[in-house]
Amino acid sequence: MTDSDTPIVHIGYHKTASTWFQTAFYPACKGAHLVTRRNTRQAFLEPTALAFDPAEARRTLAVPAGMRPVVCEEALVGYYGNAGLLQALSKDVAYRVRDVFPDAQVVIFIRNQLDMLAATYLQYIRRGGTHTVRRFLYPYRHVRRYRTKAFKNPMFCLEHLDYHNLIQHYINIFGREKVHVFPYEAFRTNAGDFLKTYAALLGLDVDVDALSFSGTNVSYRMTTARLARLLNHVTVGDAPDSITPLPLMPRKVNEVAMRQVNRTPLAGPKVTPERLFGREHARELAVRYAPGNRVLTEMLDVDLAGYGYPVAAAGQSAVSDAA
Repeated sequence: MTDSDTPIVHIGYHKTASTWFQTAFYPACKGAHLVTRRNTRQAFLEPTALAFDPAEARRTLAVPAGMRPVVCEEALVGYYGNAGLLQALSKDVAYRVRDVFPDAQVVIFIRNQLDMLAATYLQYIRRGGTHTVRRFLYPYRHVRRYRTKAFKNPMFCLEHLDYHNLIQHYINIFGREKVHVFPYEAFRTNAGDFLKTYAALLGLDVDVDALSFSGTNVSYRMTTARLARLLNHVTVGDAPDSITPLPLMPRKVNEVAMRQVNRTPLAGPKVTPERLFGREHARELAVRYAPGNRVLTEMLDVDLAGYGYPVAAAGQSAVSDAA
């Protein structure tokens, strides 16, 4: 069990129920102060690297005296659209967290990369994205001028979901005993039992049985996603590098319309990696992530394969993103 006074910094990843933890779980923890997302971003993400001031960050976080600081912000692992600025920001944030909370307990939720990629692409569509899934996953193959100059315009890359690299970085900084990694699938399978163990481990006082586990987001189904991507060409969105030649439709109107479609039989089947990527492409992605997940399995002593993650045979080395 963790000391009930030490700060908790929950850094993500995205698409692992972070919104639910921010709105339902941490606010219900007695004696804990959940820092607002606005203050968290202002403290840790907005300052430039060489101007970051830990003392100013502490003031910005505005944790009341006598309360246990809790930070929960998935952007701390880096924004998926630019891969955490090619993971430079992802890496630097770990040092910023250490400088502000040197005794922090770091929480990291991970998710099967194929499911994560599918969920991330659907989020991109919700934000107004117009590109195909391959164009989204491999942007440097399609934007030739940045193919060998990614530093000029960071975009999504598969390496962003090589969890073992960032987790090892946090372990190097904070120590293994202060870095807690959880498969999202463990939470999704049995949220109640998982949270009771989770709360006990982190020393959180919360009545798990009183919590509401209703989801905050309902994923688009296959036909809904295709229709939304088509309508995004005439929708005012904020997805980067989208093609909107005639932005006439407010994004909210698009979202409401797609939500209605998603509730009907017209929505089509549920999105799965095989349906979204195609069976062969899904297999290629599984092969690409399997070596890193082997490293993570041995690092954490967690049966990721049992949760459905692609895991390579022992001895197979990790690969880098060549997109």
